[in-house]
Amino acid sequence: MDLGHLVRVGELDPARRDRPAVSVGPDTATHHALAMAARRVSTGLRELGARSGDRVGILMKNSVDYWTSYLAITSMGAIAVRLNFRLTVDEIRYALIDSGCAIVLADAELAPRARAAAGDVKLVVRGTSATVSGPTVPWSLLSDADPAEPPVQRAADEAAMIMYTSGTTGRPKGAVWTHGGTMAFALMQAARWGFGAETVSLVTGPMYHVGALEDLCLPAVLMGGHAVALESGGFTVDRAVERVVSVGATDVLMFPFMIYELLARPDALTGLEGVGRLFTGGEPLQGWAVEELRRRVPQLELWQIYGLTEGTPIVTAAAPDELALNPRAVGRPLPMAEVSLRDADGVPQTTGPGEIWTRSPARASGYWRKPKESADTFVDGWCRTGDLGAFDEHGLLEVVGRVKDMIRSGGENIYPAELEDVLAGHEAVREIAVIGVPDAQYTEAVCAVVVLEPGRDLSLGELQAFSRDRLASYKTPKHLRVVEELPRTASGKVQKFRLREMALAKGAAR
Repeated sequence: MDLGHLVRVGELDPARRDRPAVSVGPDTATHHALAMAARRVSTGLRELGARSGDRVGILMKNSVDYWTSYLAITSMGAIAVRLNFRLTVDEIRYALIDSGCAIVLADAELAPRARAAAGDVKLVVRGTSATVSGPTVPWSLLSDADPAEPPVQRAADEAAMIMYTSGTTGRPKGAVWTHGGTMAFALMQAARWGFGAETVSLVTGPMYHVGALEDLCLPAVLMGGHAVALESGGFTVDRAVERVVSVGATDVLMFPFMIYELLARPDALTGLEGVGRLFTGGEPLQGWAVEELRRRVPQLELWQIYGLTEGTPIVTAAAPDELALNPRAVGRPLPMAEVSLRDADGVPQTTGPGEIWTRSPARASGYWRKPKESADTFVDGWCRTGDLGAFDEHGLLEVVGRVKDMIRSGGENIYPAELEDVLAGHEAVREIAVIGVPDAQYTEAVCAVVVLEPGRDLSLGELQAFSRDRLASYKTPKHLRVVEELPRTASGKVQKFRLREMALAKGAAR
């Protein structure tokens, strides 16, 4: 099965053709309208010279046209390169050159950045804005074209999309998704959660990331349901909850920091009373928040999910009853997915801690034109995630940190996730990340990076006193940094390499 299936069935299936398929802001496309719009854009892209195997960049904010572009590119056999609109010109240039994009579809406000990044690309501009240097192609060339013939079926192993991993370290790499792998991921979710025509999935992130297109939304569209995304920028709890209520969302995906904001607004929680399931991921939701949601919205099913772009975006999920046993759990594998814990030599471990290896039909086929990095990450059908995990006494997976983030202090291994879960219980702490910083005596020392609750203060001594009653002495923080916010990837993961850079540049202790 290929992504063109969504175009073909959108036109041919009378049961779904007039039902809403995708909504962003005030705009909605039915399944039939989405299919026909994708066929028009395919025609326009061919007129610009795009052919099977060519890479076409998408530098756009959330919109129905984003979905249209993605389906048009992939169904005609080209490869969609979904670009993070928050990147700098240099970062965009790297992705365009690395992928070899010859055409870029860009929102008008982002088009100058695309032109500055790669002056020789064919630039299709959606909307109007300040003048863009060099020749451009108006969006109407795509949107007003005659519909192409229904797309032929692509081979399952054909590349459909390149997603540049936002990453927690270094330069991003282009994870290659195939048609078969993408559709398998949609089916894995549909099978696990019983998605159908009545499903209304709402996501809160940017569509350049899998968390706002492939997660929850792609399976909803596949099964004839309705995918809803918030407009890009300016996330507020009020806007999110208002949208949840107005579309009658059955399934909602929010990152942990959004849920913390939601819990700070008790009046807003009433908007979730009609939601069946709330999904969260990127990092484990802190234990107090799990308990608060259970207490204040008891009918809501909270699911904690875990995955990564190249190794299956949702590879495990913890159900509500599993979170009651262990709030830090990310659960068990989805259908057709497997998880293994390995030591440094790749030998399977019974309980861990060990590196999490994942395997499923939705695993990326490799990194674009990076054979060495591909060989290092993808081994015998498995993906090495770089995450450290352990199975608890119930057989549930926990993520205890990154392989590179594990702190080695005085001969002891310290797993940041354990400390973060405990220290988050301090009443002055709103958010926390734990990192290791160089230490002359112990090799590394624990540094707590904290976002404070409004109007609160916290000293290192106070945090150490709180820690001593709850953690072994060698796990007690030696340093404290207070920050306005934690740097995060698009999927909500804290970028600890940036925190380490900040700690080294400014001095770890406060």
